Amino acid sequence: MQRVFTYHTGHPVLDTYALRVRMEDYTVCETALVPRAEVPDNPPAMNGESEEVFVVLRHALIDWETGDANPWRYLLIDMRETIFQEAVREFLLSTNRAALYSYGQVAKSLGDPKAARAVARACASNPVPLLVACHRVVPAPTAQIYAARYPKIRQEAQAAGPFPASRRGVPKRALRLAQAALSDLDLGGYAGGTELKRALLEYELAWKLDLLAKSTARRG
Repeated sequence: MQRVFTYHTGHPVLDTYALRVRMEDYTVCETALVPRAEVPDNPPAMNGESEEVFVVLRHALIDWETGDANPWRYLLIDMRETIFQEAVREFLLSTNRAALYSYGQVAKSLGDPKAARAVARACASNPVPLLVACHRVVPAPTAQIYAARYPKIRQEAQAAGPFPASRRGVPKRALRLAQAALSDLDLGGYAGGTELKRALLEYELAWKLDLLAKSTARRG
């Protein structure tokens, strides 16, 4: 069974896409972020039993678009992968928003520092992008620059105080700060295209910065 979900994040690029999901026996088998222009205005009606399959995912997507750090935790995912691909998937599922890793760092975390290319292949063949965050894996120089830069980004968000809330989606000031922080970085390839990868990372970083700003303001 397949269905397409729209969402609203407040990111001008990300909101031109929709999430297409294929499920079998209550398990997610495949996802894709597709241009919203390709989504039919009136998707085919589904019977009540089929509709139930997507209820959990609909709630997960709402959690994602409102900044939940781990919105997919209640979903069953079946990627039908090799043992190594499964290990990469489990690592990516454990990563946090606004964290970037090099292919070598992922390989090292799996106990095989020489497997960076295998990690890259596993990310490239990921059948459930967004849910399994392969977009957080970037070239090694980028991961190093970002790690060195992040403390300053964090300080800027904390100094800004709570960002004015947007009517829907991530606060605009937090998004602008995230976009500036990533604007000069080579984020590497992505099955959905580099523009989409950048949008996802900007969006995740913006929510992280918003959370930091709110936390600092509460501590006063």
